[in-house]
Amino acid sequence: MKRAVRMMSAVTTVWTVVIIVIIVLMMLPVIPGVVTVKMPASEDWTTTVTNDTVSMSSNISLRNGGLFPFRDLYFVISLYGDNATPLFEFSSDHIDLQPNTWVEIPISVTINRSAIGESRLRTMVFDRLVLDGLIYFNTRYLLDFRAQLGLSANLSLGPLINAPDLHLDRSTASLVGDSASLNIPFSLNSSRLEGRNITISGTISNSTQEIGSFDNGQVTGQNVEENLTVNLTREAYDHLIASPERLSFNVTLTVDDLVWNFQTERDWQPPPGG
Repeated sequence: MKRAVRMMSAVTTVWTVVIIVIIVLMMLPVIPGVVTVKMPASEDWTTTVTNDTVSMSSNISLRNGGLFPFRDLYFVISLYGDNATPLFEFSSDHIDLQPNTWVEIPISVTINRSAIGESRLRTMVFDRLVLDGLIYFNTRYLLDFRAQLGLSANLSLGPLINAPDLHLDRSTASLVGDSASLNIPFSLNSSRLEGRNITISGTISNSTQEIGSFDNGQVTGQNVEENLTVNLTREAYDHLIASPERLSFNVTLTVDDLVWNFQTERDWQPPPGG
């Protein structure tokens, strides 16, 4: 009798160990480090803004750091606006992900401009926009168990236009008749914002007053290298060719109906010989 009890106890122990092992193996996909997810950085998105939509595309990188393949793996990304209002949902293709393997999965998103809001869109174009979201993974694992895991996934987008870099050290002041001007080389990068015209305008001031204005019309391109032509008063011109000055720039960037204003300061040194 005691022998039978010991045998039953041994069988129970074995089955307990087997069940624990199975549970542990089932839980492996949700153990940190087994699944590695790399969300796109803000500079890795290609974005197209039209009158009605904002379209974005990039890649999400996944790695299976476990011991067994993930079969029929897919994920769903949801992003939200104010008060948890859904902005969009993306569902990936189904793939098989082998152990110790990285894979890049394309992601493409189209959001109505009315849904994202002009304020957020302006932030994304000219600054940096962070959207709250969730990402759900679903896969078949080990003995065809279906495992699901949900994670928070904040998405960082922008800026799509880097503010102009004003090269005041290469600037030249000129006087033609009664017309005085200051020509300032500038550059900007709009490579992540495709197919849109950008208008640059603004004013320039010294420590006491506004001394000129500029309006360069439209520029289109990814890496723009042009000159800002600042129209100066004669008094300002005479001062700049003779004296160093701390200049303040009030710049307005316009993309279609989106407007961004910013300020920057630069040190001016008069050309040799005045």
